[in-house]
Amino acid sequence: MKYDTPLEICPKCNELVALDQTQKECANEHGCKHARCPLDGAFSGHTFHEGAPASGAPAGKPRTRD
Repeated sequence: MKYDTPLEICPKCNELVALDQTQKECANEHGCKHARCPLDGAFSGHTFHEGAPASGAPAGKPRTRD
């Protein structure tokens, strides 16, 4: 299986970070919570809000098979 996650060396923490996450997820993982991120804008991840349906089905309604 091939895994094509974009990666970049962070100049702040000097670690390899995956850019397919959100900047907030990366900051939590690497302990950069209060620092300005030099890679800000390079992350392609999306933030999902709690309670939002992930399947595209309306909230509270089960997804049905066609």
